[in-house]
Amino acid sequence: MIHPFTRFYLVLVFLTCSLNICQANEQESLTQLYKRLHTSVVVLKMVSTTDKEERNSAGKFSVAEVKSKGVGSGFLIENDIVLTAAHVVHGTDQLKAVFFDGVEIMGKVISSDISADLSLVQLDKQHPSFKPVVMGDSDMMEIGDPVFIIGAPYNISYTLSRGIISGRHQEGYDSDFNKSEFFQSDASLNPGNSGGPMFNMRGEAIGIASFIKTESGGSQGLGFAVTINSAKKTCWINRVFIPGSPITLSKVV
Repeated sequence: MIHPFTRFYLVLVFLTCSLNICQANEQESLTQLYKRLHTSVVVLKMVSTTDKEERNSAGKFSVAEVKSKGVGSGFLIENDIVLTAAHVVHGTDQLKAVFFDGVEIMGKVISSDISADLSLVQLDKQHPSFKPVVMGDSDMMEIGDPVFIIGAPYNISYTLSRGIISGRHQEGYDSDFNKSEFFQSDASLNPGNSGGPMFNMRGEAIGIASFIKTESGGSQGLGFAVTINSAKKTCWINRVFIPGSPITLSKVV
């Protein structure tokens, strides 16, 4: 006959092992999700073109010099269309999308709504291998649901951060981007993350990284992402994109 304490101990060990297995599966799941999804994310590098005089053996000639101006993130929603944050790409002459395998494809902003912090970028050509994300239904997300973000904080490309949905804020919550609904999250956001995708644990894009609230200038657990349903409404239903101009906001990432 098994002593009651021994029986209790065995049950406790079983539950502990089960919990560890669940945690291991969750970590493996996140690893697999990253492997499947990171190739749909791009690092956006804004460039400007200026004339530069150079000399060769034949004499003087003028060439175009391309200089990098900034870095942000974005993700494929069509084979040649990137969705990103408007404040990332506004005011740029042209930009290039850098993929995980190092392939660089030039692109241009085709539409933008700064009050929603959303922009669409048309690439000059499709990547030969990488595919668009699957867009989810952000209305199905609840406070406490786990999420993760892939982007290029401080130009450190393809960084993953994870957290939960900490809050949901309706249109008008933010005075600068008053046409979008936002998820609040404790997933780490820093300069360079803007425009990158927020995913649920099914691997569906449910948000676009937008801005942070901070006193230090870096992540303090108060990050905000435009909900994907807000983006769908702005991009495909209202179709109110208008040309924009450069903006400077200390809180944007």
